[in-house]
Amino acid sequence: ERLTATRSTTPQYAFSDEDDPASVHYEAIDLKRDGRDVINSVNVKWTGGEATSTDAASITAYGLKSHSIDTELGSRIEAENLAEWIIGRYSRPVARCRSLVLNPAAYQPAFTAALDSRINDRATIRKQPGTVGDPIELDAIVEGIEHNIDTGVNVWRTTLRLSQADAGPWWIPDVGVPSTSTRPAW
Repeated sequence: ERLTATRSTTPQYAFSDEDDPASVHYEAIDLKRDGRDVINSVNVKWTGGEATSTDAASITAYGLKSHSIDTELGSRIEAENLAEWIIGRYSRPVARCRSLVLNPAAYQPAFTAALDSRINDRATIRKQPGTVGDPIELDAIVEGIEHNIDTGVNVWRTTLRLSQADAGPWWIPDVGVPSTSTRPAW
């Protein structure tokens, strides 16, 4: 399970565009920070009706970006919790790393990460934007792995398809007791 497995909750690798002995150098990255992924109004349909959650400040800042979900949830509170979770995660644009490319044939230390990475692994991504400004650092989850190997010199590329890692702390139904410092996991 992504919320409890050690490989999913603890970064397995740190990837960076800088020469840093504590991280694996990547060749390319697809990093976006735009409002394309913003969701600020959510309607969740459940077996007995609908529940809606909105973020007025996000709507003012980015325009209405709505999303509707059909579920088989059994109660209004479950539907409301899901809607609030989506708003909490997507109502503001954040830096999202969709993929990164390793070139182990050209950078030998990348071989271990290229061959050992697994679906649902957590990784820390670091990008220095140009020559000024603070680095962008975020955690991501590996959603897919693609190897492209060809004959010739330095022709091995591994692409890690990534999604944003969820920040906890989480309450997992039937596993623990909810508290004011936890959010329900979906």
